[in-house]
Amino acid sequence: MVFAEWSRTDVNEQVRRVVRVWRYGVENERVGPKTVAALLAVPGLRVGKTEARETEPIKPVKPLA
Repeated sequence: MVFAEWSRTDVNEQVRRVVRVWRYGVENERVGPKTVAALLAVPGLRVGKTEARETEPIKPVKPLA
């Protein structure tokens, strides 16, 4: 995902989605709970610690008047 130039926040969001899918597998007894525990132990990408692109901060909207 980083090599595809995804932003750091997008990469972290997709990884969280994968963890939710595996958690669903555990809830429905299709996957062992150790798998989800291992996935939760992997930290997300942190600011300044990766080559992933950073997004511009979202600024407040200017008043119309």
